[in-house]
Amino acid sequence: MGWTRLSDNSGGPTVYIQYAIPESAADTRLDMQAVVMEAGPEEPLTGRTFRRIPLAMVESHLLKDMEYTHGIFSYPWEGPRPTLDSLVEFFDSTKDKFTTYRTGEIGVRVGDGQDGDPKGKLPIIRSPEGRLTEDFLTDVAEAYRWFTAAGEPPAPSISKRAKVPVRTVHRWIYEARKRGILPPARAGRAG
Repeated sequence: MGWTRLSDNSGGPTVYIQYAIPESAADTRLDMQAVVMEAGPEEPLTGRTFRRIPLAMVESHLLKDMEYTHGIFSYPWEGPRPTLDSLVEFFDSTKDKFTTYRTGEIGVRVGDGQDGDPKGKLPIIRSPEGRLTEDFLTDVAEAYRWFTAAGEPPAPSISKRAKVPVRTVHRWIYEARKRGILPPARAGRAG
């Protein structure tokens, strides 16, 4: 029926996404048909959680293996939509046959305190389309703190990961400070 399970190993949500192959673009893209999310034990479902789902990454993985997935995503389904319980049961009972995409945490890298990484979450920062939201600036602030704890310069590190100029990241940090999401800067010290 074209369902994919995206699972989080760190207490976050599990996401079930149903895709179909559009007739007009047989092997170049997939159309998302439905999304079902189950909250993890450590994170409630919020708009921020949903925005962190790496949808482009999932579609890219599926398209790479199109020989295998074509039959799955083009299989017609006439019955009622599955429930969350039936999706959980299906994927758990067929885990040896199908791939569950594991992300560590959806849209977040988690440092374990080894190999020079500090413990804690490093959000994946993507340049926002439109205005700078509180959620986005909170992610910038978390990334800023993470890189500071790792002993790396925060703005250039965020710039590299977000693929934006350092000047843009400085503007994000300035706005986070202005809104009280990050504390005021102190001369000669990152943090």
